[in-house]
Order: sequence, then structure tokens, then C-alpha cells
Amino acid sequence: MELNELTTEERVALVALLEMVVAADRDVSYEELAQIKRVVHALGDRAYRAAVIAADERFESNNAARAFIATIERPEARELIYETALEAAVAQSVTDSESELLTSLQKQWNLPVRFERPDST
Repeated sequence: MELNELTTEERVALVALLEMVVAADRDVSYEELAQIKRVVHALGDRAYRAAVIAADERFESNNAARAFIATIERPEARELIYETALEAAVAQSVTDSESELLTSLQKQWNLPVRFERPDST
């Protein structure tokens, strides 16, 4: 499955998740911007902007976005959304909040483990 095959709702979920991952460390790296540009290119500028607007209008908080993201049902869309967000997270060092978000989503969606943050002990 390719990003341009996501439904409108799946694109909104992707964009919301990317926004949370990229904003997690309060600093957008060059690598994260490059990943976002790849997503924009794959979805198309118009579809990406529509998804950003929809996400910004619909979700007043990260909790609201997370609740919506959890409603995505197609397994192939879930995996693609997760993998895309994971790529953005690992583009730079993965923060604790990124790790928590992605681990929680991986478990909720019952996806295979793609990333395990090493213990910091």
C-alpha cells in the first residue's frame, strides 16, 4: 500500500500522528522536515493540506487526536501510518514522548514491534 491510497480519514490520522511525533521534542529537525516533505509529495500538496486543515479543526488536544487515530481499522493503512510516523521519529533521536506514543499505538493496533527504545538504566 502507498500513502496516496489512504482514505481521507486515514490521511487525517497520518497527519495528526506526524504532528504529534514531530512536535514531541518541540524542535523540528531537518530530517523530520525531509520526512514530512516525502509525505506531502506522496499524498499530493492539495490532499496533504486538506488533511492538515481537517486535523487542526477536529482535534483540540493530542488526546482527541489519539482517540481518532485509534479508530483507523484497515490493517494495511495502520501499518503504513505507523511506519511513516516511525520514520519521522527515528529521523533524529527518539524522545521519550515519541517512544511512548508509538509504543502505545503499536500495541493498540496489534502491530509487530518495529522499534524498541533501549532502557536508560
